[in-house]
Amino acid sequence: MSRDYENSSMDGRSQQMEVQFDMQKGNKFTTEFFKGENEKLLLTFNKSRNVMVLDRRNTEYSIVNLGTKNDFTRS
Repeated sequence: MSRDYENSSMDGRSQQMEVQFDMQKGNKFTTEFFKGENEKLLLTFNKSRNVMVLDRRNTEYSIVNLGTKNDFTRS
């Protein structure tokens, strides 16, 4: 099941959010932050691999691994 939540009042200040996911039926979830026309930050959890990935590929200030070409993610 997919549910969307949007909060347009976030203005760059610190925010705290508590979220619970029911992972009994699903295997993966992705949360998009700062989604706009030119930018977004993805946080993905993969239950089968037990890995959470932060993907900054489409952000204004992407963190690039200088040792690996096109590596914009941190796990």
